Amino acid sequence: MVEYDNLKEALKALYELTERKELATGENTATFEDLQEIYQERVINVIDLLDHSDIYLDEK
Repeated sequence: MVEYDNLKEALKALYELTERKELATGENTATFEDLQEIYQERVINVIDLLDHSDIYLDEK
């Protein structure tokens, strides 16, 4: 998982994911679950940078 040090970098990376036309994971094409995991990691990083980890910790 890539962790960004500032909100701008994290949001830029999240936005860049929305611009991709294809996403490869190793030798295979990404599955829906792969995409969910990638987005979740980026969103959690943004949440952490905003100091609101309770958003996802309360769900567990």
